[in-house]
Amino acid sequence: EELHELLNTSIFERLTADVPVGVLLSGGIDSSLVASLAKNNKDDIKTYSVGFENKLFDESIYAEKISDHINTHHKNFLLENNKIRKIIEKLPEIYDEPFGDSSQIPTYIVSRFAKQNVSVALSGDGGDELFCGYKRYVMSKKFWNILKYMPIPLRRILSSGIGLVSPQDWTKISNLVPSLHQYENFGDKIYKGKNLLDAKSINDLYSKLNSHWQNTTGLVINTTKPVTLMTKYEENFRGLDSQQQMMALDSITYLPDDILVIVKN
Repeated sequence: EELHELLNTSIFERLTADVPVGVLLSGGIDSSLVASLAKNNKDDIKTYSVGFENKLFDESIYAEKISDHINTHHKNFLLENNKIRKIIEKLPEIYDEPFGDSSQIPTYIVSRFAKQNVSVALSGDGGDELFCGYKRYVMSKKFWNILKYMPIPLRRILSSGIGLVSPQDWTKISNLVPSLHQYENFGDKIYKGKNLLDAKSINDLYSKLNSHWQNTTGLVINTTKPVTLMTKYEENFRGLDSQQQMMALDSITYLPDDILVIVKN
């Protein structure tokens, strides 16, 4: 009840504006909650989503279902494949810095789309870090509880075995196994697991899970692994359990340096 009151008050205060306010609605839990509470506070709420021609990435149907359920004025923009390249060319001008998160593309599109009707848009960004919403928080712990009992030689054999099959072929194999149908792009996921097999601790595992480069010392000759934002703050969170540490790290690294960068523009 206290949490509900805090969220409701926060959203009510942000709806109080001298310009039109809407909600970016993806259909996920966080943005759906924001849209629902916004609707409770203001009857005339406009929601916006972006859809894709590729149905594997299109979540607009979920946004439309939520909109129908809470009765908002909803608009969806279909992003056609041939327009994506033109948007990519504009990204350096928009962000003024190198920025590699592909989510910036649909966020830019839906923001430009919403701008036709509203000047401010609320979103669900930040909810995953606050409420343990990322699957990796749970999966990291489960994976480490198995991995820590597995001898290093066995891990190396398993890693080599996975590497004998390409990610594309792993995905094809998963399509033949009913219990694996729930995992989209299964090949990419199992290769991520392969990269985690040499982790020395759950913190090391989480760092590898969030790193593009697994072997940073191999990038430049005669170097040592530098201190990163993932390792810099480890000592500050020793009193927290593993999942809380992951959430805390994301709150001071991934959230401000990636997620909020996307939406601030």
